[in-house]
Amino acid sequence: MTNKRKSNVRRRAIALKYDAERGNAPLITAVGKGQVADRIIEVAENSGVARVEDEFQANALSAFDAGARVPKFLYDLVAEVLLFIEEADMDNQYHR
Repeated sequence: MTNKRKSNVRRRAIALKYDAERGNAPLITAVGKGQVADRIIEVAENSGVARVEDEFQANALSAFDAGARVPKFLYDLVAEVLLFIEEADMDNQYHR
């Protein structure tokens, strides 16, 4: 007999906006779980927005509402994401 449990883990997605010229903290523009997360991901993919998949970061940032600024204690976490995306963008420009 196989013990199968239905997973209660739901996909999470968070969208961030950052304007380096303004120097403000990154803004959380969307937060969602399940179907809402799927929609956030779909919109990002259709818009050519880079994605980073990291469960720890998603869990940490999903504690905040859309419209909130990323708090200072999570700056290092978000900086990793922004650096990854910037490097990916530079690689894509180089290979065009």
